[in-house]
Amino acid sequence: MISGITLIPSIERNGTKRFLRNRAMKVLIPYFFWSVLGVYYQSIVLEWFPLLEITFPVIIDGLINGNLVSVYWFFIPYFTICITVPLFSNISNASRKHVFEYLAVLGFLLNVVAVFICNTFFLKSLYLS
Repeated sequence: MISGITLIPSIERNGTKRFLRNRAMKVLIPYFFWSVLGVYYQSIVLEWFPLLEITFPVIIDGLINGNLVSVYWFFIPYFTICITVPLFSNISNASRKHVFEYLAVLGFLLNVVAVFICNTFFLKSLYLS
């Protein structure tokens, strides 16, 4: 599940170090492998771009931003969730619901409402002007 809520009991059961090691083995290493294989496939088989245009910085940038193979976009949010789940697992069960509600409202306000207001009133950020 992309929300990561099912990951919290795993941390409580196995510990943070083991959790991160398991996530790296089950998700991170296959992500790297299939992304590099996907670039090779796009270059050689589909001939979308010459293989010589792919340099080490391009591969590193693509792996970090998730744009080497476009269908793997969801791995980057998943990695972010995996990194933050150990922090959330340390929140007591009594206050966990309130903290998650606060984060959900804050996320909605910053990612939806703020963008809507900026786009509606044509507010431009400083780096775009």
